[in-house]
Amino acid sequence: MSGRSIGLLVGATLLGILLVINGIVSMVAVKALEDGYEQEENVYQKLRALTLLLSAMQDVETGQRGYLLTNDTTYLEPYTDAVARVGSLMVRVDALGPEDPALAADLPALRAHAQRRIDLAEETIARQRAGDRAAALDIVRAGQGKEAMDGVRDIVAAAQDRTQDDLRTQTRLATATARRAALTIGFSNLALFLVAVTMIVVVRRNLRTRERTTAELRGSNAALSAALADRQAALSHIQAMQAQLVQQEKLASLGRLTAGVAHEMKNPLNFINNFAGLVHEQAEEVATSLAEGNTAAATATLADLRQNADRIVAHGRRADDIVRSMLVHARGVSGDREEVHLHDILNTAVEQGLGAIPEGTRAIQVDRVYDPALDTTPVMAVPSALGRLFLNLIENAAQAVRQRAGGESEGYVPTIEIETKLGEDRMGRAAATIIVSDNGPGIPDAVLPRVFEPFYTTKGPGQGTGLGLSLAYDIALGHGGSLVADHTDADEAGAVFIVTLPLRPAEEPEAAESVEE
Repeated sequence: MSGRSIGLLVGATLLGILLVINGIVSMVAVKALEDGYEQEENVYQKLRALTLLLSAMQDVETGQRGYLLTNDTTYLEPYTDAVARVGSLMVRVDALGPEDPALAADLPALRAHAQRRIDLAEETIARQRAGDRAAALDIVRAGQGKEAMDGVRDIVAAAQDRTQDDLRTQTRLATATARRAALTIGFSNLALFLVAVTMIVVVRRNLRTRERTTAELRGSNAALSAALADRQAALSHIQAMQAQLVQQEKLASLGRLTAGVAHEMKNPLNFINNFAGLVHEQAEEVATSLAEGNTAAATATLADLRQNADRIVAHGRRADDIVRSMLVHARGVSGDREEVHLHDILNTAVEQGLGAIPEGTRAIQVDRVYDPALDTTPVMAVPSALGRLFLNLIENAAQAVRQRAGGESEGYVPTIEIETKLGEDRMGRAAATIIVSDNGPGIPDAVLPRVFEPFYTTKGPGQGTGLGLSLAYDIALGHGGSLVADHTDADEAGAVFIVTLPLRPAEEPEAAESVEE
């Protein structure tokens, strides 16, 4: 091998090493940049939650005042909506407590002020409805509502000030990280570029030398063919290096775009990869055992191989469930509303949710306490969405009672109770109430505020996506209703979910004259 060939080989090896180093440096820089932006986004979410909570409380105050001044019930709809938003937003603010110790210390006072303001608003509206306007105005003049609202404003303002300080800090850190990432990638690419230019110069010099050699050895076809082959190989090598550079940039962009989805898909894919590796090793073990005539060992290994293949299928379905759940969650409530009978949809959901009883488990007792009035009273709803809501609640209850049945004595009877009632909601509209309760282990107090959060689950890996109850909550709100979770009233453990659905969708309110405060 000539000295030039050795130089090219060394240069190509150096270029390949630099490509790998450049890729690693780029990935580390991009990861640091993503982490910085993620911290900044968390601070933005905290500020948004506090702002939305204060806005919702102001809407409660505005709706109450509008109704007292005008006696126009159209003000009660935004008021009721604001009260509902306060509850969900308070859950989001509660979740911020571990990130902000000062806010965590103020949370009991914040909840107390908010609840006090809502209770006073409810009392004034109730007196106004009863025709006792003077008593309603006396409550307002007493100033207790203003004191409660001022307390909410003070706590939220203090938390917002701290959040703004955090935001400025995170912005500075993100900017510094971006600058460091740009410099790191820039220097790495510069080094790669210099090496590539050096390689090109060496290759071009080598090509010129080969051309002179070809002219001198024109009479030798064999030598000419060898020189042309070497030249083509060198050009192909350069093109391969260029393709690797382009691919590296594409991979870096793809990594940034898929960071969010990768987090949810990481666990099942890790399991699939691990078990696939085991299957490959076990297949080689089976081949070795069969070649040695050891059929007993091959049979034993095949049993393990089947078990690992089943695990791959299970985790593949887990990944598929995550994707399907994300798609269903993204669609929300879609479709045409039509008159449906709740009892028919509930019965279908029970059949789909319970299905066949798993071997080795106790049969689940389902008690139906249906209001006969709802047998002839339809509800305007999207049937498929409503079926998904009830199916998620029943599947959740079934998993709870099966979990408790696994550790209870023979005296325990897994039971799910479904109760329906025809009545009115908080806005005075005709509505159906559906109560799904179970005698499972119940919901811990620490978990109760988070049961409707997307991707939040207390189940083990592969046993839930954390989207079922969140989707049910969105479907209930999409129908103008509500969904709340609580403990059962019984002495033993258990959980209860209460769905409220108006019989008819809310009509568009007529334009009302604005009322100045």
